[in-house]
Amino acid sequence: MIETERFPPDALRAIQARGELFAVLDACDAPAVPLLCEGLGSEASVSLYRGEAEEQYADLAPYLVHIGSEQLLDWVVAFSALEAWGILIVAAVPMEALRTHLRKFLKVLGPDGQRLYFRFYDPRVMEMFLPTCDGEQIEQFFGPVRAYGTMHAEQGVVAWRRTGMLPVVDREQTP
Repeated sequence: MIETERFPPDALRAIQARGELFAVLDACDAPAVPLLCEGLGSEASVSLYRGEAEEQYADLAPYLVHIGSEQLLDWVVAFSALEAWGILIVAAVPMEALRTHLRKFLKVLGPDGQRLYFRFYDPRVMEMFLPTCDGEQIEQFFGPVRAYGTMHAEQGVVAWRRTGMLPVVDREQTP
């Protein structure tokens, strides 16, 4: 199943330095996200939408961002003060492979069989969704992802990882 791990936002620096830190930033309520991603370029950011949806919903889309610098990490930590800012992801895979994996979860079947957008990248949704998953769903949802995380002013980072996986943060290196 899943386990949680809590640590201060400063501990993200070690993950960022290893090149394994990503975020899915939600542009829905944050007009700065598409501008930030445009400035970062396609090497460091990409919409989770493709094709016509990518063009039509650019100002509302979720964006996958590789957090490759401390300055960007500082921006993401500050941005996380918004209620539905997005989520963190720890993964040792190329960005395009992670994008392909995450795109599988953008739409789900509703109770009446209709296709619905699934905002798994909203921290409020993530925190309610993960505890309801069974073992097979956890394996599918995590795939190449080592951990998903959300940030809270009072709790710091809450990381969700599969049971039995190594902790995300080395406690001896945590400030």
